[in-house]
Parts: sequence; C-alpha cells; structure tokens
Amino acid sequence: MTTNNNFHSLFEHLETTSSIRGALFRLQSKFGELHGCDLAYEYMMKDTSFVRGDLVSMTTLSRRFTDLYFPGGGPNSDPVLEHVTADSDPFRVSLRKLCAGKQTKFYGNKFYTALLENGCENFTSFPFKDDMGIGFGVFTIFATSDFLDQKVKDEYYRELALNFHKCMKSGGQLARYFNILDREHHALSKMADGKTAADIAQDLDVTPRSIELRLQSVRKKLQARTTTEAVYKAVAYSILP
Repeated sequence: MTTNNNFHSLFEHLETTSSIRGALFRLQSKFGELHGCDLAYEYMMKDTSFVRGDLVSMTTLSRRFTDLYFPGGGPNSDPVLEHVTADSDPFRVSLRKLCAGKQTKFYGNKFYTALLENGCENFTSFPFKDDMGIGFGVFTIFATSDFLDQKVKDEYYRELALNFHKCMKSGGQLARYFNILDREHHALSKMADGKTAADIAQDLDVTPRSIELRLQSVRKKLQARTTTEAVYKAVAYSILP
C-alpha cells in the first residue's frame, strides 16, 4: 500500500494532466491498489439562499454506464448523493444486494445493474470536506469483491480523496471543467476587483453589452443566478484566486 509520505510524489504526476478524467485515469494506473477499479470524483456546493448547489462529476467509467447515471431523482438516482454528507463515514454498497432489494427504490436501477453485469460487485465512497468549507466531495471506488476483502483503511482513503481534490484545484483541472474562456475569465476577475461592466468595457475598448454577454456566459456555465454568486463559485472552484 502506498504510504502517506508518498502522496506528494503521486499527486505531482496528476497536476500535469489536462482534465479531471485524465487525472483519474493516471491515478488508476499509478496507484497499485486501484488497478482494475473504476473511480469517480464528485464535488458539491452547499445549497443556500445565496448559492445554488451544483455538482461536478467525473469518472473513469465509459459512456455505456454514465449515460445511465442520474445524480438525483427517479429510479436511477444516486444513493450516495442522497445519504452521504461531509461528515459521513465511508459509504459501502454491495451492488448485488442493492439491485436485488425489491423493496427499495433502487431496485431496477439501470446504472447499478449495468455495473453488476460488467463484474463490479461493490463500491465504496469516501466523503471529504473542502478546506474553504464551501462544499464537500465524494471519491468513489467501484471494484470487484476482492477489493472489499482487503482491510481498507478508511482514513488512508479519505486522505487520498482530499489530496486528489486539492490537486484538481491547484492543477487547474477543476477550473477547466467549466470551460470558461479567457475573455470571460478576465471580465469576471475584474468584476471581483470591484469594477463595473462599463469600466471593463472602457478599458478594453468594447461595448458594455459585450462585457455583459461574457458575464452572462460565465453565470450559465457556473449555474449562478447573479455575477456575485458566480464570483463566489469561481473562488470555490479555484477559477479565481
């Protein structure tokens, strides 16, 4: 098992990847215990009166499975997102039991049924808190029964999950997930500095309407109702410092 002292060198390899999915695949290949396992990374904002909660979700699973996945609601909803909080213990699920439980709403869940048919017997989700306290995340390992037969050290995998999240922030992968263009980033950063759309337009010699359209695009990408909320989320996702 990789020791905690080796986390730093392990995650140095991940910071050079261009995307969250690429980082998950690299972790899968570099981290011996995860060979043969699929991985998922999810990060959720807390839903408040000021901020609309949303979800960043990426996995090594193929489209065959992800096309069947629905985070919330309906027969294909995710039991992890319904039951796990930042303070939860690791959430372990036997897919065979989950899919066989006719009395539960997850009976017939297409996503988990497809995983089971593909040889995945179980998954374990490790919650973690974001350092800023704005949201929390879940790092999930989809595995064969052999994985749970190991004596998994919960704190060890919690630390791995948190370090992966920190790496996605510091390496810029979390920011790139939202595909914010340079001109949109510039407009949002200037708004964060206290400038108005008219100020930014004058500095760039463009119309205020052009700046408003850039900010509108940023709000849509970040699922923000206001520019203030967009700035708040951009800081949380390390899009802005």
